[in-house]
Amino acid sequence: MTIRYQPEYFPGYDHLEIQVIAPERNAPLPITDNGYRSHFLRPGEIDEAGGLVAYVRRWLEEAARQPQWRIVRARWRQLSLF
Repeated sequence: MTIRYQPEYFPGYDHLEIQVIAPERNAPLPITDNGYRSHFLRPGEIDEAGGLVAYVRRWLEEAARQPQWRIVRARWRQLSLF
């Protein structure tokens, strides 16, 4: 996955983009069903989390504990004729 971070994207907001690049561009993640997520956050959140990688990792781990993620992941892994 790629992670792009732009502090001060708008006044008072930083911007984070996360995109799956492998195995498939549209592979789901616990934070997005289509492999792409654009997220605005307040300045300082990344630093408070211990850096960019720590922030994204914690976000993914927390979202992966949700029951909905198990359903999305199972559907994506299941072959379909539709």
